[in-house]
Amino acid sequence: MTAAPTPPDAKAVAEFWAMCKRALPHMALGEAYRTRCIGGTPQMNAVILTYIAAGQKVGTFPLPQQLAAQGEPLPRPGDCTIQLAFDGTPKLLVRTVSAEVLPFKAITAAHTAIDGPPVRELDAWRKVHIPYYTQILKGLGLAFSDDTPVCVERFEYLYGQS
Repeated sequence: MTAAPTPPDAKAVAEFWAMCKRALPHMALGEAYRTRCIGGTPQMNAVILTYIAAGQKVGTFPLPQQLAAQGEPLPRPGDCTIQLAFDGTPKLLVRTVSAEVLPFKAITAAHTAIDGPPVRELDAWRKVHIPYYTQILKGLGLAFSDDTPVCVERFEYLYGQS
């Protein structure tokens, strides 16, 4: 069984958000943000955060069903997300540039090109995401299929701390 990420510390997240706003006074960040821990293991999370900070990963592929189960809306352009380390520590701030929902079977190499270097190729992306999505959906009492909706979220890296 895979360990779950540690929930974020609300105070640390609020302090990080305040730091982002001070560091980016020229950007209208607003007041709303979400938090997300990306990657299914501490090791994968650390690698993904490194790719985001280096500009090598500029998008992600959340499942609408998972977001709904977590009480989160679909990403929209302009949304800010604080990316968390697996231990719940806030690490990076990204802002959604675009988001569209497509059936899994409609995801193309043009879509997967926004992901991290090891999974940019469509076949590699599918090889990683089919078991990942299958596991997530099973936990929600759902089954994966080629028609499973996937959100293709493009984002821009705005700020980070080590």
